[in-house]
Amino acid sequence: MSGFVGDLRYGLRGLVRNRGFAAAAVLSLALGIGANTTIFTLLNAVFLRPVAAADPATLAAVVTLDAHTPGQFGLSYLNYRDLRDRNGVFSSLLLYSPVTASLTGRGDPQLVMVHLVTGSYFGTLGIRMAVGRGFLEEEDAPPEGLPVAVLSYPLWMRLYGGDAHVAGRSIELNGRPYRIVGVAPAGFAGLNQMAGAEVFLPLSGFAHIVPAPGLVNRRRALIFSALGRLKPGITRQQAEQQLQPLA
Repeated sequence: MSGFVGDLRYGLRGLVRNRGFAAAAVLSLALGIGANTTIFTLLNAVFLRPVAAADPATLAAVVTLDAHTPGQFGLSYLNYRDLRDRNGVFSSLLLYSPVTASLTGRGDPQLVMVHLVTGSYFGTLGIRMAVGRGFLEEEDAPPEGLPVAVLSYPLWMRLYGGDAHVAGRSIELNGRPYRIVGVAPAGFAGLNQMAGAEVFLPLSGFAHIVPAPGLVNRRRALIFSALGRLKPGITRQQAEQQLQPLA
């Protein structure tokens, strides 16, 4: 032990005499530790953490492929609607998009992450709400549906102190009130885990949250993510084969 203490003292005296080297060494260690922590956080969120949904093995992402442009793209709302109404491989299909909005009416405005979702969102995922319920299909009916909201568990605790009677109260986003109908369970922040939701709104509220409301009616606006629940006995390969003609 005395040898270790002596070596430690010798090393510290050397660092004090060479402060420039010491600062560079400490900075290098800090950057290395920070980079590794960031990479692990990303990998954990994207690859390691399972989707917080019922029976995730029967869920399948739906993407757009363009023969002239490499890569995978999202869906437009119009394409989603056609696939939803005409496919024979999904028992239900959902669409979502993360955006930011200003939480107003509670002192200084606060920027919050909002997930705009179709009325089928929570039902397709099989999410059991902590309080209240998810969205109803009629609450997402065009053109504007109903101004309702589901809170994330952390936001519910932060703004309302875990009040079990929060359903029926309102939250104001971008100056517009939304009636709270439910609270998502702890640990569920939506399907985009890198931009976890603090508030969920029906996709019909797109025009009040997004600066370019016309995008929702453009066939080539491939800006939404889609996920479907496969029917019993349908494989991903079968689903892809049956969706190609619709595409």
